[in-house]
Amino acid sequence: DIGRALSYTAGQARSFDELREALRPRGIELELTRRKDGSPAGVVFAQDGHRVKGSQVGREYSAGNLETGFAKARELGQAHDPAQGWQQVGQDYALAKLAESYAQAKQEQARQQPKQDKSQGVKR
Repeated sequence: DIGRALSYTAGQARSFDELREALRPRGIELELTRRKDGSPAGVVFAQDGHRVKGSQVGREYSAGNLETGFAKARELGQAHDPAQGWQQVGQDYALAKLAESYAQAKQEQARQQPKQDKSQGVKR
């Protein structure tokens, strides 16, 4: 639930406060810790007594990566749709997972097929 909610809300937020407000109606709380210099150190999402670090939900939801995304969205202003950037991150991740699954399936298929002698077409 947290991952789904973040996929819809993170790309539209321009700060941790905006993200917190977008998640609240979904029953998700955002807890942010900061370093002494004020930069984000970590983010935790909590729902129904379950707590999970942002990076455990997905790398794009770590405190540092979220802050980078917010900064880019603020820098580009209204002309940029931040959801588009997050959508691209999600698509890249999905494609990488698909490629990994495909490679594993091909390896498994190769292990299961009996080897053939190329010169005579005889199975070993």
